[in-house]
Amino acid sequence: MQAIKNRTYVIKLSSGKYVKLELISIYKDNPPAVNDLYWPTPYLTFCYFVQEYGSKT
Repeated sequence: MQAIKNRTYVIKLSSGKYVKLELISIYKDNPPAVNDLYWPTPYLTFCYFVQEYGSKT
């Protein structure tokens, strides 16, 4: 599995707020390349932003 660069997901919460989520890496320490099949996973590295007022802008 690999993170797709510049891919952002928008999620609507049950409270009506929106969240932008970007998955950066699933590997420990966010290495530039993984050649070892036994590299420790899953270590999710992600960036997110919660739109507080439920606006789509």
